[in-house]
Amino acid sequence: MAAVVVTKFTVDRAYSQQFVDLLQELKAKAVRYPGYLSGQTITSAGRNGVRDVVLISRWRSRGNWQAWEGDWKQDGERSDLEARMAAMLAAPILSTVYTDSPLAVPADV
Repeated sequence: MAAVVVTKFTVDRAYSQQFVDLLQELKAKAVRYPGYLSGQTITSAGRNGVRDVVLISRWRSRGNWQAWEGDWKQDGERSDLEARMAAMLAAPILSTVYTDSPLAVPADV
């Protein structure tokens, strides 16, 4: 089953565009990774000097995403990118993995 990964970054507003640009660099790497299906980036209007940037990525399987995450820690270029992004954050990164599956309808409905 496909995995949908939702990652929320809370970014200092002063760095919003720079952060999204770095996120696009990251996405360019992900598109070439085995199992990557698609991605979308959405942003909030912002509040109190911060803006939420949410990355929604879709992977062929949870295993594909986990491999990407594991390789992330081994790749020096990606680690550098992550460090530059981390410097712009106003809060810890929140990430949740969902399974993309059809909802089961109870038999008695």
